[in-house]
Amino acid sequence: MRKKLIIGIGLLVAIAIGLSTMTPTTVEAKKKKKKEKAEEVQLPYPPCKGPKKRIAIYRFKDGVNNNISSTIKGGLAEALQYELQQTGCFVVLVTNEDMSDAAAEIGHGQSGMATEGRSPQAGKQLGAQMLVQGVLYEVSYTGGKGGTVKVPGRLTGGIGGNVGMSKQEAKVVIMVKMFDPETRILAHSEKAEGYVVKRKVKAGVSVEGVMVGGKFDKETPLGDAALRAIHKAVYIILTKSNEMPWQASVLKVTGKRVLIRGGSDSGLQVGMVLNVYKPGEKIEDPDTGEVLSEPATKLGQVKVTQVMSKMSYCEIVSGPVTRGMWVRLE
Repeated sequence: MRKKLIIGIGLLVAIAIGLSTMTPTTVEAKKKKKKEKAEEVQLPYPPCKGPKKRIAIYRFKDGVNNNISSTIKGGLAEALQYELQQTGCFVVLVTNEDMSDAAAEIGHGQSGMATEGRSPQAGKQLGAQMLVQGVLYEVSYTGGKGGTVKVPGRLTGGIGGNVGMSKQEAKVVIMVKMFDPETRILAHSEKAEGYVVKRKVKAGVSVEGVMVGGKFDKETPLGDAALRAIHKAVYIILTKSNEMPWQASVLKVTGKRVLIRGGSDSGLQVGMVLNVYKPGEKIEDPDTGEVLSEPATKLGQVKVTQVMSKMSYCEIVSGPVTRGMWVRLE
């Protein structure tokens, strides 16, 4: 009995010592670490490199196909466009065209998004340097007054367990797909995930209440998760765009004077020197029908002399320049 008492006292002392060493700072740090594990910290956007790039946003695709996904899909598209514009790094072009529809038109040269000079229908071209489509890959919501609602994507499967009445979790995953503007070949694909855990949610919150006036309500778990996913999607797009040099088309050449796409809307300035490239020859793979391009050839340089809203005049510094060539800021 005496031995058990001594052991018990020893355990109590050890516990007391352990608690005494846990300062408020240590406890707070552990809480913060636990929270960060549940909700990924949102990284600040990297700074833009070069003038604004023209980016075309295609119609959002629903890869989940249920009532909730159809409710938030439109909001995701609007939020992505808005957030991209807010970065100040892009000229955002919006189209209701589906990427699969655009790809089908390549063989006939009918797409309106190819860079000018690389498609027969020059009048419809918007000169996008990057094509982006978002796919709603997964959406889930559990907990809250309404019990449990779990809406997994088609590729995730399974139904989540009940989380309880005071805790709500939400997850939104967007697949960000980036395509080559000429061939529609997929250049990059990456998931953008937003995950939120809320223990104190305003009264009356439900899955249906995620949208307010056509925008996401950040106070709701699902609205917060959606906005986090959008933030990550924009971070991915901005990071990849920074790896590309700014590029535009030569629209017209008169003697030594060259007119190019891009002006004050893109951030061009008088005095900038741009390299001139001749596009590589298009080659169609006879086996697959895939359109490929040989590497572009650098021919010379031009210097910006006059900047307008959407176009700029340049003077030829060196090399031949003809309509349909590219200029790049490298």
